[in-house]
Amino acid sequence: MTTATDLAALPREAQFRLVYQGICAVASNCDGAVSEDGVGFNGQDTKFGKRIASVPFEMWTDDVREEAARIALTYKVQILSYTGIDMFELPVVKEATGHDTNRAARDDARGFERMNRRQVRLEPGRIVLDFPFDAALKDELKGHGARWDGDNKVWFFARPITRAALDSIRHNFPNCPDEIFDYLEGRSTAPAAPAAPTVHGYMISDEVVFSFPYNPGQKDAIKEAGARWNGADKTWRVRATSPKAPAVVAAAKRVGLTVAKEVDVAVGAGQQAAGAKLDRGAVLVGASRCSRPNEVTPEFLALVQAAVAR
Repeated sequence: MTTATDLAALPREAQFRLVYQGICAVASNCDGAVSEDGVGFNGQDTKFGKRIASVPFEMWTDDVREEAARIALTYKVQILSYTGIDMFELPVVKEATGHDTNRAARDDARGFERMNRRQVRLEPGRIVLDFPFDAALKDELKGHGARWDGDNKVWFFARPITRAALDSIRHNFPNCPDEIFDYLEGRSTAPAAPAAPTVHGYMISDEVVFSFPYNPGQKDAIKEAGARWNGADKTWRVRATSPKAPAVVAAAKRVGLTVAKEVDVAVGAGQQAAGAKLDRGAVLVGASRCSRPNEVTPEFLALVQAAVAR
């Protein structure tokens, strides 16, 4: 069993790694501060905590380390229950006690989130780079020989790839699978055959349901498009008839979530049904614009009766 003396004697790097372990444990149990259950982060730390937990420890800057140590004390009970590590016994955590919020760390964390939206994949004859617009990254990749595929809205390198281009990908795309680097650097003769894709979006009754391992970029994309969190089963949902459904599905596909074909069919049908209801509603509203009840037209009454009958 690790004692307080053992923890205090650890090198600073090892102490920060324990902080990282604790933050990741809290992030994996956090529902986004939807409920006040003493399980995950509170509202002011939710985005920061999840953003810094979504990247490897090696990407943490000095500012992020300091800020993570500062907030670790707030969640010492949760971390102790999840990992068995008492954050209060780590000198790096004690040093951060009483510090103000580190704004530079919060900015770094937002940068991590942007990086998590960057995707790399292999296609015949090329390596494809899919990421939200970033002028500096675009210029860097272009300087290493990347070309723009306007039809698919992605940048790509034709293979074989140069060392400078490979180093740029490694630095800027933390989500790039090791198998791709093994192949590009000649450590494997061919990339492993892709496994059957995991379906992240599917239908339950009349709802489109998304279930996927925590990824802040993917979560924020579908949330901003209109998906809502279901804490009971840890999924994101949107009704197929909701006017937001097409945008949610499009956002999910854009950030790499796989969607079952049934979703496209259901959303298409749902939008047609919702459109028909909206048209009837628009007619009713238009027909009923009267200043006094006795001015309601027979046509309006007939439309109401027809709508109720349906």
